[in-house]
Amino acid sequence: PYVGHGDGTDIGACRASCEGEARCNLVNFRAGDCVLRRCADASQPSLTGSASGFEVWARAPSESPSRQPPRGCSPYAGVLEALEARARARAVTHGAHWL
Repeated sequence: PYVGHGDGTDIGACRASCEGEARCNLVNFRAGDCVLRRCADASQPSLTGSASGFEVWARAPSESPSRQPPRGCSPYAGVLEALEARARARAVTHGAHWL
């Protein structure tokens, strides 16, 4: 769901806007436009075809389980938990997630 708009100056400012909003875990960004969103499963972000020119950036999951959205009813919960465990175990790399 839509949370609000952030600072669209650059991707760093956009991500900082998301970090300042507790409900935000994903941004849609293009130069001059930063859309803050809250997705139940930010590990699989996507854009519609009408969102030309936007990038999707998802926040890395918090280490605290209390901040994780519930996934118990998802058929992918086991797969996602295994992937998250593998991701936590490997060294930090570049990409479209930030901590």
